[in-house]
Amino acid sequence: MDTKEGKMKYPEKQRSILEFKQWVRQRRYADQTIKTYTSMLEVFLSHFPERKIEEIGIRDIEDFNYHHVIGKGFSASYRT
Repeated sequence: MDTKEGKMKYPEKQRSILEFKQWVRQRRYADQTIKTYTSMLEVFLSHFPERKIEEIGIRDIEDFNYHHVIGKGFSASYRT
């Protein structure tokens, strides 16, 4: 699911991404860092299209990291 095309099931996910982007911008993160972090958050949330954010737990994060990041051989500085 691509959030840029508005295909996420829950609109609060899109809102949360925008709020996160504003939060990091207020902390004066570099534009490229904001782009990288936001993109990774979109990938992560898209991995759970049928679930609300509050339903995603620690085990889900670990599974995502293992299967999507480590399993696909991305480096520690993974960028999308």
